Amino acid sequence: MTSSLQVGAFILVVAVWLSAAPDLEGLDYVTIRQGERQRELAGQVEVEAVDGGVLFLARDGALWPVTKEDLVDRRSDADRHAADCSWGQ
Repeated sequence: MTSSLQVGAFILVVAVWLSAAPDLEGLDYVTIRQGERQRELAGQVEVEAVDGGVLFLARDGALWPVTKEDLVDRRSDADRHAADCSWGQ
């Protein structure tokens, strides 16, 4: 393998690894009210409105505009991971 090919392969591996990096941050979870039912979504909060509503990007790529009134619960794996990492300090 030539040197330039090795460099290209290395860059490709790093690019793929970096594209997966947001997944390492953890997921956000929101529980929303839909009429009489509740539904939990996993993904990422993209925008949080001043009034407490959110624009949520689900793992399947769907965008969910959620009003404050329909937002039942919100949690994040990232918070738990941060707590786990600081435990020994």
